[in-house]
Amino acid sequence: MSKVAVIVPWRPSEPRRATLWAFVRDWLRRYHGAWPVHTAPGPDGPFNRGAALNQAAAKTDADILVIHDADTICDPLQLSRAVTWVNNYGGICYPYETYTYLDQPSTDWIRSHPTGTWFVSPEVHHTHRGSGPPSATSMSRGLSSSPARPWPPSAASSSCRGGVPRT
Repeated sequence: MSKVAVIVPWRPSEPRRATLWAFVRDWLRRYHGAWPVHTAPGPDGPFNRGAALNQAAAKTDADILVIHDADTICDPLQLSRAVTWVNNYGGICYPYETYTYLDQPSTDWIRSHPTGTWFVSPEVHHTHRGSGPPSATSMSRGLSSSPARPWPPSAASSSCRGGVPRT
């Protein structure tokens, strides 16, 4: 397996964001402790996610970068499968096709029950199609226009693009 690192655009601001980042950081350690986590604040001035990601990426020589937000969690198995997919094929992989924005009570519930089963309202979500946000695309290594490789049938929805099988 190639070297893997997690990069997170993170600038301390209000206390609530710091609390969420502490939860996500602990989540990453619990489920992906072998992957070092690198954060960066970006340049002075208004927060610039892309610049912060570039700063964090410059801190590692990993072959595979997991671009992660400081206030987002992903099913641990899905994320591991996405990393395996990128290790085998290269390119870019989003280990989901939709994500749900949570309101304050839902976020508080998840934070107080980190290992439980959650049911959240799917009313407010974003569907991930295409190449994704520019910062994620610019960070991918070896992105190509080849069709997506098949995702393992035991995995849930995802969106993976690029690369050819590595030998």
